[in-house]
Amino acid sequence: MMYQPRQSVRSRFVVTGAPGSGKTPILRELVRRGFLGVNEPAREILAEQRAIAGNGVYDKDPQLFCDLMLERAIADYNRLGGAGEPAFFDRGIPDLVGYAELFALDTSAALAAWRRYRYDDVVFVLPAWPEIYVTDGDRQMTFEASQAFGERVRQVYLDLCYSIVEVPRDSVERRTRFIAEHVRHAQNAT
Repeated sequence: MMYQPRQSVRSRFVVTGAPGSGKTPILRELVRRGFLGVNEPAREILAEQRAIAGNGVYDKDPQLFCDLMLERAIADYNRLGGAGEPAFFDRGIPDLVGYAELFALDTSAALAAWRRYRYDDVVFVLPAWPEIYVTDGDRQMTFEASQAFGERVRQVYLDLCYSIVEVPRDSVERRTRFIAEHVRHAQNAT
């Protein structure tokens, strides 16, 4: 059964793609320019769980990690429900389908949440970019694994009837301007 997207409210935009593709610096720049921004749930959950020596991290309890990310993503979605102005999310609920698959977990909770919490129809996708990809304490995937994850997440959004806008590889400033101009143009068209 094909999902028919409801009319978009043009206020909740997802920026997604491969890990290490430059999402977070773009979100920071969008916030600096006066837009609302929401941090990536994975990074927040990892920091919080590590601070309390909790089990909700991918290398201890991947199911708990995914559950906590989904809970956080829903809370963030609801928190910005009445904002009335564009808000940008560093990953969205459909990304959690990709995370669940990465850890060989059931995707039904993320899919059920997606049906209830839909973002704007336009999703900004950043491609894997080997020249800027780095690993750190939280991101330990190889570049190839990161690229594959990014492609899977992109396909999830397509499968869920979102429109993909590819963000070109460029400076943070130009990528941010590309996204902001696209959103302004879309809002003026409605």
